[in-house]
Amino acid sequence: DAFGSVAPADARYFAENAKSFSTRLSEKTREWEALAEPLKKEKVVTYHRDFNYLLRWLGIESVGTIEEKHGAPPGPRTTHELVLRMKENKVKIVMTTTFQNLNLARHVAEMADAHHVVVPTSVGGADEATDYMALFDTILRRLLAARAESPKGAH
Repeated sequence: DAFGSVAPADARYFAENAKSFSTRLSEKTREWEALAEPLKKEKVVTYHRDFNYLLRWLGIESVGTIEEKHGAPPGPRTTHELVLRMKENKVKIVMTTTFQNLNLARHVAEMADAHHVVVPTSVGGADEATDYMALFDTILRRLLAARAESPKGAH
C-alpha cells in the first residue's frame, strides 16, 4: 500500500509482487523448517549473540559466545572455560559472520574439536546469498554441512 500511494499508477504491480513474495516466503519457510529438522536441539557457540532469533526459530541451543562484549576479546581463562563447556555439551559448531575474528573462532573450534562455520547475515554477505531466500538457503546449507561433518554420536 505504501508504494502504491507514492506511485498510484503502479499500485497493482506492487500489490501483485507483495502477494507473490509473501506466498513464496511462506513456502520457503515451510521448506527451511523441514530442512532444518536435523538441527533441532543441536548445540552451538556463536561469536556474539548475532543469531539468537535464527537459533530460537530453528530450535538450536546456544551454549555460549566467544566474545561476551563487542570489541573485548576473551582472555585465556574465559576461552578455556568456554572450550570446556563446549566439550561437556558436545558442541560441534562454532558460528561466525564474515566480519568477526575468524582466527579466534577457528582457534576455539579447533580446541573443542568443533567445526567453524561462517554464515552471512545479509543479502550479499556470501556470493550465493543473492536475495532474501538465497540468504536462508545458504545459512541452512552451511549449518547442515557442518553437522554432517561432525563425528557420529556428537549430536
